[in-house]
Amino acid sequence: MQKPILLVDGSGLVYRSFFAFIRNPLINKKNQNVSAIYGTLRMILQAWKLHQPEGMIVAFDVSRQTFRTALYPEYKAQRQQVPPDLKSQIPGVIELLRALGITVIEEPNYEADDILATLVEKYQSSSLVYLVSSDKDLLQLVGPNTYALRPQKGIEGIHLVDREKVYEEIGVYPEQIPDYLAIVGDTSDNIPGVKGIGEKGAVELLRHYGTLEEIYEHLNELSPAMRTKLEASRKEAFLSKQLATVRRDVPFTTEVSLSHLRLTDEAEKLLLDYEIPSLLAELKGTGEKHASSAFLEGAYHAITEKIALSELLERIRREKRVSLDIETTSLDPYTARIATIAFALEEGGAFVIPAAYSMGQPWDENEVLESIRKILEDEGIGKIGQNLKFEYAMFFHRGIELKGIMFDTMMAAYLLSPTRTHFNLENLCREYLGYDKMHYEDMFEGKNQDILTVSREKLVHYAGSDVDAALRLFHVFSPEIEKMGLQRVFYEIELPLIPVLARMEYRGIGIDETHFQQLSRTFREQMDQLQVQIYHLAGHEFNIQSSQQLAKVLFEELKLPPVKKTEKGKLSTDEEVLNALSAIHPLPAAIVQYRTFAKLLSTYVEALPALMNPVTGRVHTHFNQTITATGRLSSSDPNLQNIPVRDQWGKAIREAFVPRKGWLLMSADYSQVELRILAHFSEDKAMVQAFQHGEDIHARTAMLIFGVESSAVTEEMRRRAKSVNFGIIYGLQAYGLSQQLGIPVSEARQFIEAYFASFPSVKEFIEKTLSEAYETGMVRTLSGRFRRFPELRGQKRNPKGGLDASERMAINTKIQGSAADLIKIAMIRVEERLQKEHLSAQMLLQIHDELVLEFPPQEQSQLVELVRQEMEEALALQVPLRVDIGIGKNWSEAKA
Repeated sequence: MQKPILLVDGSGLVYRSFFAFIRNPLINKKNQNVSAIYGTLRMILQAWKLHQPEGMIVAFDVSRQTFRTALYPEYKAQRQQVPPDLKSQIPGVIELLRALGITVIEEPNYEADDILATLVEKYQSSSLVYLVSSDKDLLQLVGPNTYALRPQKGIEGIHLVDREKVYEEIGVYPEQIPDYLAIVGDTSDNIPGVKGIGEKGAVELLRHYGTLEEIYEHLNELSPAMRTKLEASRKEAFLSKQLATVRRDVPFTTEVSLSHLRLTDEAEKLLLDYEIPSLLAELKGTGEKHASSAFLEGAYHAITEKIALSELLERIRREKRVSLDIETTSLDPYTARIATIAFALEEGGAFVIPAAYSMGQPWDENEVLESIRKILEDEGIGKIGQNLKFEYAMFFHRGIELKGIMFDTMMAAYLLSPTRTHFNLENLCREYLGYDKMHYEDMFEGKNQDILTVSREKLVHYAGSDVDAALRLFHVFSPEIEKMGLQRVFYEIELPLIPVLARMEYRGIGIDETHFQQLSRTFREQMDQLQVQIYHLAGHEFNIQSSQQLAKVLFEELKLPPVKKTEKGKLSTDEEVLNALSAIHPLPAAIVQYRTFAKLLSTYVEALPALMNPVTGRVHTHFNQTITATGRLSSSDPNLQNIPVRDQWGKAIREAFVPRKGWLLMSADYSQVELRILAHFSEDKAMVQAFQHGEDIHARTAMLIFGVESSAVTEEMRRRAKSVNFGIIYGLQAYGLSQQLGIPVSEARQFIEAYFASFPSVKEFIEKTLSEAYETGMVRTLSGRFRRFPELRGQKRNPKGGLDASERMAINTKIQGSAADLIKIAMIRVEERLQKEHLSAQMLLQIHDELVLEFPPQEQSQLVELVRQEMEEALALQVPLRVDIGIGKNWSEAKA
């Protein structure tokens, strides 16, 4: 598990700590107020113990005079003077932190927020970053690899905040917070904002337009009252955004390095002087016990004798239910060695078979596995665990099929909270069980990471804590699954899918290295040609990969019109901008092509051969069940979901995916599955009829919205109808459709109005789904899977304001989530049939609505019939499901 870096808002913690004790301050015998010293260090110690970071840095304000006050003298001018009792403690806090070995940074002209933002910029690309602060302004830094740790009431408790939690709490995403504050202002910092527009209005505007700049670009679309307010405060709004945006380029005047907390003689002397013995005792390790050891100490037993193993297995047979966990030397089932096999039958106890310690004789893995084989393969003994797909794969490689998968705690946590981002055992224990479980790294000393060499005591304790935690979480999650109506999706879809995915990962897929080598040469030749063309169009050479240099070429030298700005306020050169500019100049189009080749080259063409398993000679992707909020599977290492489908280069990459020698590949792809699910939900007569009669739904839509006969439908009409059809699923509004089709907004609005006039029940379905979201705060799929929308619950919807991001997501979740349920059910049924009929064919990949299988040629006719039947009958809808099946010597040929 990756250790985080802790970046601490020292100024914020000092203020918070002081005022937490304002009614009952901590006064020592010298009559010194030490509340801020105690509280700040207490929270830092708590964060350190809880997360065992790679290192820490603490940032402080130097003074109130910064570049912001130079820009706007009224900034924070209304704040009262720092109380003398607090002011006197700040130097003491800094002195104590430095004595404890912690790096402290102060920079004149900048706030602690700017220092932290610059540090985030420095570390987030390579490390996991936790920001310890209660300041809402810093939430703008939360992102894919950066989280906020926010202290709770008083000084006890720290709450982890990710991107989705920011959205739940404020109503906008982290990168939109400067835009949000630009509108609502901030009384605590004296940021003016826009007069007359509050939090709700700001959220609605940003959900619809995204940024402050976009709002002002589309003032003509707003109500007269809203437009007037924004126009009157234009100057204040953009000034406010500038004030609210943290700087990420602070020029540090001292060396910056990560530090580790340690008790020194100097720190001990200071704590004695301040008369804070409890913190000194905690730093010495004689204070409160680590939660995991206090909670679970001495509860786990090593099984090192055969008679003890026999007694344990007999007890498992009687109990008919057991929590299971294994620890291995790596995550690769082909090369990993087993370090421990652990079982738990009741909370607080576990039995661990440690591989490094013999059972009275040299360890024989095969002998132990044979001893437990019947337990593992017994369908009647329910298996509980955390991420059992891993255990399944490890045992499968050793010729054992794990049966009776009864409960997976990671899967349950995901279904109960699909928008969260972390489902590791440590986080789940902390959140649901209230204790800090032993971490993997706690077993090791120094740089030694060999699990087979750690002490038996540590090994048994760690393995035991894992299997025990899974059993405890089972008791927490099991009633919640039932309470939330998730039985069907959990027990009938996600759990049965675990062995299916494990086997698919284990099989992998073949790749043609020679083809990739040829493709690499082709791509590099294309890039070289494009580079010459780009330099010619620009008039000189420059770094094509540099956004800053490209922006200079486009906007300063070629005088092309800016489209939008980045979060940092710089002119954007992203793909959307380049596509827009391609209509007026050839250079942006060439840049898009160059970037496309560069991305495909680094992501697939040169990366995939390097990921080929040396044992199998195949690529083994990992299928993730707990990543997407809609229930869709994702893949990683490598990610095969994003290979372009339509263009020639995506097809060329797919040509490199091949079956084993003498076999063929099959591609089985659902046809227009999301539109069919929309037809099922909406029960729209025209749409249902079109699918039941096997009509071209896009041509049918074109007929209705353009008011022409089928013979008069042109390819352009069908293309536009297709954009409308799929746009409705994703909540596309008139502006978005106009951008997509390159037509005026008014014309796009007419298309959408004509669509709803042609398919009125679709409009009713959208309204019904939104009512569900506003009334219950969630939407559900066909199988009962749900996604929460707390920002909508109990709110009053504005039907004239268009769909905001949450509303679009609610509609999309219901349809795409149901499509996810469908393909998963199909996978389970296809796999069961393949085994039941003893076919050699194997399912290898699942990509969106497509399954990829490999098979010997003699099974082709039987396999086509089997796959078509199971996929088309996976769910009973009001319209028929259709599957397109292709066969080929490579993936591209099969998908053609």
